[in-house]
Amino acid sequence: MVGVAQDNSLFKYSIDLGVDITVADPSSAFKLEGEIGHQLGAHQSAIRGVVLSNNDYSMATYSFDSIHVWGIDFNA
Repeated sequence: MVGVAQDNSLFKYSIDLGVDITVADPSSAFKLEGEIGHQLGAHQSAIRGVVLSNNDYSMATYSFDSIHVWGIDFNA
């Protein structure tokens, strides 16, 4: 899963689907894997969404002003 911060930085999270959130704290199912991009300046406005490729080598981000495709290695 990818999260977007207010400064347009992207963070990669893994999700443990085995965590029973009816018993445990729901946030315990999420683990921060690391930052993908820091303050992606290609967008003039806030990033509204992220689309990941199925091969982990590209992603697209979109905002109200533009769409950008990024080459990235999520496995690195």
